[in-house]
Amino acid sequence: TSSARILIDHKDKPHDGAYGSVIKISTAVFLLQGMIVALGGIVLGLCLPKFMNVQPQFERPLFYLVAGQCLLMGLFFVSRIFWNLGLAHQRYDLYNYSQIGVLTIQFPTLWLAFHEGFGIYSMLIAAAVGMLFGFCCGWIVALKFGFLPPRGCWGRFNQKLFKEIFFYGGDSFLLALGY
Repeated sequence: TSSARILIDHKDKPHDGAYGSVIKISTAVFLLQGMIVALGGIVLGLCLPKFMNVQPQFERPLFYLVAGQCLLMGLFFVSRIFWNLGLAHQRYDLYNYSQIGVLTIQFPTLWLAFHEGFGIYSMLIAAAVGMLFGFCCGWIVALKFGFLPPRGCWGRFNQKLFKEIFFYGGDSFLLALGY
């Protein structure tokens, strides 16, 4: 939400560099936040079995599922920039269509993975395929609808704006956690 809010202010002037700068900085913030999610998921996956009194034979699958899901989420966290571009341009419909596509892809993938004997790990396979599909959709939408600034208009990296976006995103996370 932090980058979408700032992108809205600059989307009408993609040639001045500020719009491209916000995109670059938001991408860097999403990469950092994705690394935090991935590392947090690994730590959570290691600690969770002890806190939940999980039987020993289920500790390893629980770790793989929690850590795997968080690694996937962290890896594809950067794709949020594409959807923030859509939000900034008031194209919520594109995000919704892609979510329909993700669900349409995930279900047969889940079924096929179960059919092939991957068991509970089929959920990770379906999640990975869905997230990859969502990333590709976002990238294609950003290109096709002209949400990216023209060549040479990407602006400069601004450390102050990086902190603003990063901490605004952290505040939004804490607010959502509180709710």
